[in-house]
Amino acid sequence: ATSSTTLDSIAKPRNNPAPVAHALDHLQSDHTSIADACNAWVRLITEECLQQHKAKVQNRFDQVITPNHLLAYCLHPTYRGQDLTPQQVQVVHELLIAKDPDLMAHLCSFQAEAEPFLKSLFHDSCVVWWTCVRKTGTGVNPGLCDLAIMLLRLPSSSASIERIFSNFGAIQTKLCNRLGLEKAAKLVSCYRELRGGAQLDW
Repeated sequence: ATSSTTLDSIAKPRNNPAPVAHALDHLQSDHTSIADACNAWVRLITEECLQQHKAKVQNRFDQVITPNHLLAYCLHPTYRGQDLTPQQVQVVHELLIAKDPDLMAHLCSFQAEAEPFLKSLFHDSCVVWWTCVRKTGTGVNPGLCDLAIMLLRLPSSSASIERIFSNFGAIQTKLCNRLGLEKAAKLVSCYRELRGGAQLDW
């Protein structure tokens, strides 16, 4: 929740609120990971219309973005940590070394698109990218794959969970208060499936 809600306090730039409003919408999506959140914050820092608020945005960035956000951003197959500062890259390296020093070489190879990563994989930015890498058996450290999969599955905010609770409230009303939890959960799943993935972010 922190990644999106702290943007509210800087969502009033007098010139052009569009970048902040767009970031808020994106961060509250059902499919936004902490890597996407980090990317949104990095973009906000470089937005021209927010330069007069840059110190405030940077302060919020430092409060919200953790080393795990930065590591997820580096492990994302599209972003690969390309816009991080040298200090932020150092934070990522220290975190990875603390987890497992053997992972560092594979992270560097991943960011350089070098062996043991297959060149063909870098044209695919799907969600299961790291799962594909793990299954190719190219000699990539499985620990790095597992770490990337875990981090890239983390949502950027609790907004999607709150929407599920709202769905429960709409289905298990005072008139339908004898629905069991299992049946209510199935009805919520059906409701969300019928709305379709593209329409869930409201």
